[in-house]
Amino acid sequence: MANVGDLVVNIKADGSNLNKELDKTQSRMKSMGQSMSRVGRRMSLAVTAPIAGFAATSIMAAASFEKEMNKVRALTGSTGTEFKALEDQALELGKTTMFSARQSADAMGFLAMAGFEANEVMGAMPSVLNLAAAGQMDLATTADITSNILTGYRMDVEDLAHANDVLVTAMTSANVDLTMLGESMKYVAPIASSAGFGFEEMTASVAMLGNAGIQGSMAGTSLRFAIGSLLDPADEATATLKKLGIQTHDTEGNLMGMVDIVRQLENSGADTASMLSIFGQRAGSGMAALVSQGADALENLITKLEESGGTAERIAEVQMSGMAGAMLEFKSALENMQITIGKELNPVLLDLLDNHITPLVQGFSDLDEATKKHIISIGLVAAAIAPVLMAMGLMMPALIFLFTNPIGWAILLIAAAIATVIVWQKNWEENIRILNKLWDDFDYKMRNIFGAENWDRIKKIVSGSMLAMIDSIQGVIDIFQGLWDLV
Repeated sequence: MANVGDLVVNIKADGSNLNKELDKTQSRMKSMGQSMSRVGRRMSLAVTAPIAGFAATSIMAAASFEKEMNKVRALTGSTGTEFKALEDQALELGKTTMFSARQSADAMGFLAMAGFEANEVMGAMPSVLNLAAAGQMDLATTADITSNILTGYRMDVEDLAHANDVLVTAMTSANVDLTMLGESMKYVAPIASSAGFGFEEMTASVAMLGNAGIQGSMAGTSLRFAIGSLLDPADEATATLKKLGIQTHDTEGNLMGMVDIVRQLENSGADTASMLSIFGQRAGSGMAALVSQGADALENLITKLEESGGTAERIAEVQMSGMAGAMLEFKSALENMQITIGKELNPVLLDLLDNHITPLVQGFSDLDEATKKHIISIGLVAAAIAPVLMAMGLMMPALIFLFTNPIGWAILLIAAAIATVIVWQKNWEENIRILNKLWDDFDYKMRNIFGAENWDRIKKIVSGSMLAMIDSIQGVIDIFQGLWDLV
């Protein structure tokens, strides 16, 4: 017996130890589960959410870049390797300059709209980037301005780099910016080019008018009318020029250069009245401003513009130096990375949209009205779950009171009864119709299962029970009516 007792004691002890170990294991498992849950939450916030957000922005960046490049492809008519070269250049510029790949693609579109071929667009882009960086302007606007000037002055694409150097030198030598120069050239370039005035000559004239506060369209308009007056002077203008001894054409009948005309006007002592007589109201004040600054100043600026090679690139490098330039370059490189990632993700998303999601959405329109209503109802219920849960959370103290208090139970039952009556009253005919249909279907099935005779007997038994139940319920209703009156 002693041995048996020892055995029982040992078993109990072992059982007790086992329970303790199981409790410890359960506690450790619970603790481990809580730790894993915390790590999961932290990773969701610190890793999963940022990665998902970055993926979403990458998809959008790639889609936007693709849209811009599709525009370039349509305008240039490029295909295959030619288009691939354009796309690669835009991505490379986005990776290595202050301008993003999307901005580069946008600029390519403006050059293409100006009539540039695919190879011409590629050749022009580095110079356009330098001009935009030097002028601190967005790339698309810069491409638009420089292509317009090139077209207006009938210059070849090969002249673009020099034209940009001229524009940058004018901007850094006078009181004008790229927008002003572009606006001025819009008005004066076609007539100046036809009259034989050089690009540097006219740019210098516009720049010096800027020093006098005559800028943008005003400068372009003033010079346009001045050249028109020199090409076909009115009788009064001819008389004034003859009186001042000014010769506007050479022996071959070609219009003299702007420096020669300004120098003659300067040496002749022409006053404001003479200027207005020769050039008219719109151009007289502008030419007076040029003459007042002197032919030598104009000539020196023209020479400076002619010798401006490499200026755009040099100024662009200066503008890009320092932290601001480094941040812009980083931003462009980051977008380039997003586009690269997005280009890998987009085919998967495109397949999902084209072959699954879009057909599903399109198929909704083909469904019958009843099915559509059911789907909409399910969606509304699903959408309502979250706000209902939130509202229940806010109402929980009141609900606890209602469920733990006899008066609360009475209020809940009365409210439910009132709500039921209201709902049924609003849809009385429809609800009765639905119930009748459900009963007819049920009655028909039961007759097939039990047989008509047996089913009639069952109905009688059930109806008798229901009547007894109704009597009981009536008693309960009477009790609650009394409670309601008390409340």
